[in-house]
Amino acid sequence: MRLICFFYFCPASVGHFCIEVILTKHKTIVALTLLCCAFFTWGFLTSINSILVPYAQVTFDLSITQSMWIQSVFYTSPLLVCLPTVTLIKSFGYRTALIISLSLISFGSMFAAFAFMVQMFIWLLLAIFVIACGVAMLQVIANPYIVSLGDASTAPQRLTFASTVNSLGTTVAPYMAAHLLFSEYENVDVLLYVCVSAAIALLALSIYVVKISEPSVKYAKDDITDKRGLFAHKHLVFGIIALFCYTGVETSIGSLLVSYLNTYADFTPASAAKMVTFYWGGAMLGRLLGSIIFSRINSRYVLVFNSIAAISIVSVVLLFPSRSAAYLLVSVGLLNSIMYPVIFSLAVRDLDSYTEKASGFLVMAGLGGATIPLLQTSLSSSVGLNNSFLIPIGCYLFILCYAMWLFKTKQSDLTLHQV
Repeated sequence: MRLICFFYFCPASVGHFCIEVILTKHKTIVALTLLCCAFFTWGFLTSINSILVPYAQVTFDLSITQSMWIQSVFYTSPLLVCLPTVTLIKSFGYRTALIISLSLISFGSMFAAFAFMVQMFIWLLLAIFVIACGVAMLQVIANPYIVSLGDASTAPQRLTFASTVNSLGTTVAPYMAAHLLFSEYENVDVLLYVCVSAAIALLALSIYVVKISEPSVKYAKDDITDKRGLFAHKHLVFGIIALFCYTGVETSIGSLLVSYLNTYADFTPASAAKMVTFYWGGAMLGRLLGSIIFSRINSRYVLVFNSIAAISIVSVVLLFPSRSAAYLLVSVGLLNSIMYPVIFSLAVRDLDSYTEKASGFLVMAGLGGATIPLLQTSLSSSVGLNNSFLIPIGCYLFILCYAMWLFKTKQSDLTLHQV
């Protein structure tokens, strides 16, 4: 009643201004909610593959190397779609590009349901590729989109919250998928992907109907001198390699965790699959702790510590395969948690006008998720599963070297707000 009286007695211009402020704030909240749902989708569909790999191995009667093609196909997509997505954004804007990416994921999920229905692995791989293209597009679009929704000073808080929602998706997906796919019910794989497809289609429709605001598109020159200048920065070049290693090792361990638990810890496939939830849950917990730690400790030192700890744990996994080593392997998810934001921020440090292009190449470093798991499974076929963890040790060693020797203290003195 008081609000109505206020608008009645105040000047019309002031009333319109107040209404405008209220509506703008409401639209921003709705937009943030929808974008956080997109972040959840991205996390969910990335980590569900950790369960899909062992499930496909049983369902389609595959070797572990053959089933790992799911991850290889999924992580090849950033190399193919990141730069075209930038062109799509420039042509149609962020909101339309976001709707297209979600529609692509929805279509791919429905196609995956069909692949399970007809029991054809090659069609499932094609469906995974379509989903992965949509997810890669989503990664390129979502980060700058959510930064634009509000004041620049509060952008780190929005990104941190969205990243936490993303981690929630990576944590929920393995448990849900393990509970459904390894149950005794028939056609749950088809039902799972039909539900995923419907949910994402609803999200895309909501974004279309609500018509959320979008950031303006910046047009920059794209010539050969820019690219030479970009790759003249050694910290970026080695940062791309470090992210390649990180994406590869995180995906490889997550995918082989079920096999390791089954082989050396006597877990059933269903119970081992549920343990993957703790691996990805550790990443979520680590990001929450990182917001506290980075305000007090130089992020480079945290990266050094986590790399050394990961190398130590994976060495135990390699040398002493056992139930205890399996539990330690699950804890590596916690150590992985802060590596991506720290490496990413170190790689784009002081790049100024090159930052936008550098970010695109760093996203494409996700190709490591396609390469490293396939290399490790191929090695495991000849030297044994535990000995194949030499490859993750090598990846962590490169990340350690990147953190220790490439940067001086001033170049890596980052806080959470800079990450």
